[in-house]
Amino acid sequence: MTDRQPSRIDGVTGEMEFFMHSDEHTIAPRRIHRKHKPRAKQTLTRKLTGNILVVDDSSDGRAVISGVLRCIGFTVETADNGMEACQRALAALAQGQPFDLIMMDMQMPVMDGYAATTRLRELGYSHRIAALSNEGASEECFSAGCDDFANKPITFRMLSDLAKRNLPSSSTIQSQR
Repeated sequence: MTDRQPSRIDGVTGEMEFFMHSDEHTIAPRRIHRKHKPRAKQTLTRKLTGNILVVDDSSDGRAVISGVLRCIGFTVETADNGMEACQRALAALAQGQPFDLIMMDMQMPVMDGYAATTRLRELGYSHRIAALSNEGASEECFSAGCDDFANKPITFRMLSDLAKRNLPSSSTIQSQR
């Protein structure tokens, strides 16, 4: 058995917590059941907003990453290869609703993340693209046109930090329970 440590998602109050195994590679949601409501307190929080495209050839990877991002409050779409990512990103741009962030796996069939990022940049796509790849590949990712980088396997904290670094935010005072 592994030890589990609770990790709250910013902006989610009392409905869902995520637990990470001690190796911090597995994220699992768990509903919170309380007998009584805790007292509300006011805190200054950073509200994240944005529309994210998650690109990964692994259906499990897409499901976990998009699930966590949705729980935080983002709007999320997915694609399973670089060619599909290019089509979705360019269509959204043409409709005047570009993705605020594309989280791009770099090693995929059909069209990998390097080729997809390069293609998007060649076509004038200027919005944020963050690479999800193995350690040691960051320079190649930046050369392809990525704005940020996170090592796989990705942890909850890495995913949260990646979104915070790359998406617009506003500070608000909220009541938390």
